[in-house]
Amino acid sequence: MIILLSPDYGHYINIARKLLDNFIKQFEILYGCHLISHNVHGLSHICDDYIKFGALDNCSTFPFENYMSTLKNLIRKPDKPLIQVVKRCNEINLLKPHFQNETPQLSIFLDLIKMDHLQKIYKDTSSPH
Repeated sequence: MIILLSPDYGHYINIARKLLDNFIKQFEILYGCHLISHNVHGLSHICDDYIKFGALDNCSTFPFENYMSTLKNLIRKPDKPLIQVVKRCNEINLLKPHFQNETPQLSIFLDLIKMDHLQKIYKDTSSPH
């Protein structure tokens, strides 16, 4: 919605609020309240965010959303995701000294490898030769 993306249309904020409120009501009628997700509910607060932070492009979360795929790759099962991310980060930090002199693309490599590869590499580098 152009009104919420531009700092030049702030005087239309009440119209945007009415349109969004109507959309949410129509969504509930069409699809049922059981399908109203936190995203749909969040639309009821988006005009307040515009008033508080300005145009929505000023408070975008896209950089964080892009990083979510990196975090998701560190999780192997649905149980205790935070603990898994911490463990993967610790494993990566343990592996960094072994790869820094061997590859110039360390960050790309570490973002792409899977946990089973990490375990194998870690075992190979930690075992006596």
